[in-house]
Amino acid sequence: MTTTAQTLPPTGTVQVLLREDDHPGHDSGQLQDRYSPVTVKNADECDHIETVCTSCLETWQIDYHVRASA
Repeated sequence: MTTTAQTLPPTGTVQVLLREDDHPGHDSGQLQDRYSPVTVKNADECDHIETVCTSCLETWQIDYHVRASA
């Protein structure tokens, strides 16, 4: 499930996968291992580069698939 600003947790982490790594030929097991955790912060504390918040989520989603952490 894709994370939206409404479903972004207020704290914790989300999982991200670089979109260019998501191409035909990868099986779901391989993709699962390629997701990386990114810390969620509130907009006042977010650096928008190594952390994500509701203000920069759409920008992250240009290059990454963003999903809630399991």
